[in-house]
Amino acid sequence: MKLSRITAAIAVSLSVALPAIAEDEGAIPPARAGEMADFSKAEKMAYVAGVIQALAYLTATTSEDYNKAACIAGQEKLAYRTLSDASPDDLVALEIELAIMETCDAGSSNGTGTLLGAGDVDEWFGSSTPQLERALFVYGLSDTVFFRVFSRVEDSVAECVHELSQVAMSPDNDFSRQFESEPSEPLVADLIDRPVGACLE
Repeated sequence: MKLSRITAAIAVSLSVALPAIAEDEGAIPPARAGEMADFSKAEKMAYVAGVIQALAYLTATTSEDYNKAACIAGQEKLAYRTLSDASPDDLVALEIELAIMETCDAGSSNGTGTLLGAGDVDEWFGSSTPQLERALFVYGLSDTVFFRVFSRVEDSVAECVHELSQVAMSPDNDFSRQFESEPSEPLVADLIDRPVGACLE
């Protein structure tokens, strides 16, 4: 049934605002492959795009390895195949990261891409963007940032980042409205940097 735990949790999240995201609900837990099964290909690809854009941005900003970031940004097919082939209990974002990093660490030249820019805001956050695709793009991004932060700081900070980074799932809060009118460059920068900054204060 499509109204899975993920979909229901996304629906709950749509009324939240930064920094008080769904205080009674908390963040949506990281997605497992079995929970993604009933989503359409476009919806799964939205999640994949969020994972890839977050990985590419974090690689470019933390290691300044722009060639590797370009490799990561071009791995949509590998990421989608990894999601499709994963076991039901596998954590999707983590499996995608492991597969992509193995490929790009090996110096793969099969597929290069770029970070989305401010000019791409309408594609993912415009009024014609299906709400679930928007939410899944942000969900993929938030899961990726969560796993990256979780490995480096205490659990409470990682959980805070996971929670705050999911705010942009909904268009109906001050953060989203400001982001849509003045998107960051690259597009995902504010979606990652602002929650991380707020949680590290």
